[in-house]
Amino acid sequence: MNGPAPLPQRQQQFAAWAASTLSFAVLAGGLITIAVAVHMVLVTYTSLPFSDAWTEINAAVRGVNLFSPQWLWQQHNEHRIVLPKLFLAADLLFFRSRQIFPLASILAIQVAHLLLLSWAVREFAGWTRSTWRLATGVLAFCLFCPSQWENFVWPFQTCFVLPPLFASLSFVALLLYSERHGSPGFLLLSIAAALGAQYSLANGNLVWPLLIAAAFWLALDRRALAAYVLTGSVSTFFFFHQYILSYTPGRVATSLVSPMKIFSFVLVYLGAAWSNVPVRAAIGGACGLLSAVLLFWYHRKAPRARALLLLILLTVLFCIGTALLTAFARWHMGPEQALAPRYQTPVLLFWGELALLLLLAFDDRRWSAGLLPLFALLMLVVFVRGAYQAVYPIRQARWHGFQVNAAGAALMTGVDDPRQFYYAAVDTAHIIQDVAYLREQQLSIFAGDPYRQLHKPLALTAQILPRDSCTGELQSVTPLADQGVAGGVRVAGWTWDLVGHKPASYIVVVSKGEIMGFGAVGDWRPTIRALRRYMSTSFIGFTAYAEPSRSATPITIYAVMEKKPLEACPVATIQP
Repeated sequence: MNGPAPLPQRQQQFAAWAASTLSFAVLAGGLITIAVAVHMVLVTYTSLPFSDAWTEINAAVRGVNLFSPQWLWQQHNEHRIVLPKLFLAADLLFFRSRQIFPLASILAIQVAHLLLLSWAVREFAGWTRSTWRLATGVLAFCLFCPSQWENFVWPFQTCFVLPPLFASLSFVALLLYSERHGSPGFLLLSIAAALGAQYSLANGNLVWPLLIAAAFWLALDRRALAAYVLTGSVSTFFFFHQYILSYTPGRVATSLVSPMKIFSFVLVYLGAAWSNVPVRAAIGGACGLLSAVLLFWYHRKAPRARALLLLILLTVLFCIGTALLTAFARWHMGPEQALAPRYQTPVLLFWGELALLLLLAFDDRRWSAGLLPLFALLMLVVFVRGAYQAVYPIRQARWHGFQVNAAGAALMTGVDDPRQFYYAAVDTAHIIQDVAYLREQQLSIFAGDPYRQLHKPLALTAQILPRDSCTGELQSVTPLADQGVAGGVRVAGWTWDLVGHKPASYIVVVSKGEIMGFGAVGDWRPTIRALRRYMSTSFIGFTAYAEPSRSATPITIYAVMEKKPLEACPVATIQP
């Protein structure tokens, strides 16, 4: 393939300048995406465990040693999540279960993955300057895109971000072993990373066959082949030893005879990065698979960047294999299940690798030098679309964080509100017992300053501001005495700090000058904001709880602004 004729020198210089300038814009877009992801984690933070994270708390309540091999090896659904359990155990035992450690670890894992892949494209393809900036910006966008918000704001989700990192590390180490004349350190690193992927989530089992196939393709020495085959076989045997399949035999048989439903699920899964409508997502997934085939076909005769091509191929196959495993286990829930945000991490990695394939083609000297600016412009269009769409996953993430924080406010206040508890734990059967353990050990929501303020005079903990320092209103007052033995009251409304020009940090409920309840701020109130142009956000709603009043006294709702010292502004008063 000869390609188009070379551009004149002046046009080549302009194309190089345009590529360089636009590459900085793409890199900046990737860095902005990282900043948005970090901001999303901060504004949705809650110290209360969520969903599967209660498993660790419940085990501690039962006296289980969270670092014991028996507990670490115990199955979690279809997975053996040895390493993710270590993150949760460390958070509980060393960081008072504030959820900060696993959330920070998730961000650190993604940063490590970005640095690894950014280094790999420089090492294996020799990309520098413009091309390297383009690749790094695209990878940063894919690894930190807010559409995968569940994996950023749920502390349990280390199990979703660890396998892609370990898979990439294992593949990179394999290629370094091949290129560095059989350095044993790289072989050991590759095997260790494959083990890490396998014992983070079930899709980590895919790494072994990919490594073995790549080892044969690269004609590695017998020592390396034997190491991969032996370690992979033994590790996989132990993984499935006494393995309990969570599906009934009938469902397994149905899955095996439903290839088209599984294939459709895979297409929706891979195309979910482009649309939340199953049909449109399936079209996007089909385009992605077709693009992968065409791009690999184009590169089939190109000896250039052979190692990078193999790295991309292995990663793409890992992502497609993950989609297949997920489809086998979840197709019966319908194609909408494939759109779950937590599945976006391997999907975005898949599309990121396809972008690298396209960049490798555009950087090919057989083509015009003017294609690099075209690639940059294409990526910037994708970034702009991503920025436009980001409002929806961020809104979902903030709503999730608010609901969990509201459940935490009810638990700190001592009010039984099963409807709200559902947002923190789908199975609420054990939550009261587990919360009693957290309260006794002063963990999670009971480890912070707000809980220590309960039953203390508000004047001793915060500076009380005049009423005109904030605005807001009550929208509902719901007695809960008939819903649980603790009784109490649920109060909902909205508030805004007129001095600081932002929402309050949290709510305290005061009776006779003493704090007798808490509330969370951050519910979405777009209609309120639409009538008040001075507000910069619609996340101004609150849900608060009050203990059963010991006497017929007024209850005052205060908005607390986290400053030094704390400031509290009265929002409204509930008369007995």
